[in-house]
Amino acid sequence: MAIAPVLMGVADRNRWTALVCVSVKDGSPEVVVRRRVELIEPGLPKQPYEHETVGMNTVEAERLAQEVRDSAVHCAKRRPSKRFNKKKL
Repeated sequence: MAIAPVLMGVADRNRWTALVCVSVKDGSPEVVVRRRVELIEPGLPKQPYEHETVGMNTVEAERLAQEVRDSAVHCAKRRPSKRFNKKKL
């Protein structure tokens, strides 16, 4: 049995991304996976350079930005099954 090709698309939404995988079944497109994937951990600002760092001194601002970067790396290293929110989009 041949496996149908799957096309994957992602759309960045700052704190999370939409992940959609589509295949073909009986000649028509079929959504295989549609999930929200968290990009940073809860409680952290999604755009620290745009909003939260305004008014902070440079050291505080860099510390916050580094915390957000570290969280993004941590989330990226987790297994995909752990990153997928069980709630569908």
